[in-house]
Amino acid sequence: YNNHGVLNLAEYNATGGYNGGGAYYLINTTSWINSTEGKGLFDFNNSFSISLWYKASVTSLAGSYGGLVTKYSGGANGFDFIISTGQARMTTRGASNIDCNGVRNILSDLSWHHIVTTSNFSDTLIFIDGKLDKTCTGTWTPAFNDFPLEIGNRNANLGSPNGTIDDIMIWNRQLSRQEAFNL
Repeated sequence: YNNHGVLNLAEYNATGGYNGGGAYYLINTTSWINSTEGKGLFDFNNSFSISLWYKASVTSLAGSYGGLVTKYSGGANGFDFIISTGQARMTTRGASNIDCNGVRNILSDLSWHHIVTTSNFSDTLIFIDGKLDKTCTGTWTPAFNDFPLEIGNRNANLGSPNGTIDDIMIWNRQLSRQEAFNL
C-alpha cells in the first residue's frame, strides 16, 4: 500500500506474528516505527478504526502507557491507542475528547490478542479477540496536529507496549460491529 515507516530499533522477526508471517518486536522506549506522515493522511475528521494483533512480553509495563498506534504528543489533539494498566485504551482528542479504557487485562497471559477500536463523534468501541470489551460514549470534536503516526510509542519515547505487534490496519471510517467481529 506504499505506507512506509522508519524503524527506530524495532526488530522484525520474519517468522514471528500471530500467524507466523512476520511481526515487529517493540521492547523499550527507544524502539518504535514512525510514519513520516504528519498532517494529512492520518488526520481523521469524522470516524476511523484501527485493528492489530498484540502479544505482551511482560505481565506489567514499566511505565503507565504502552503506545500501540498513536498520533499524539501530549497536547489536546490527535489520538492514542495504547495499553494502560493492562487494558486496551483509545482516546480521541480535540476540542472535546472520548477516553475509553477497556476492561479485559491483555498482559496477564502473554498470548496473542486481536484488538480493534472504532471511533466516531459520539462513541468509541474496543473489541478484544472478536468480543466487545467496552463501549464509551461522549462527544469528540476533532482537531488536527502535525505529529507523525507512531507504532509502538506514545508521546515522544514515553511508552513502549513491550511486546510484538502485527497486521496493523487503519480505516478512515468506523467499522460496524459485525465488521469488527469478522476481522
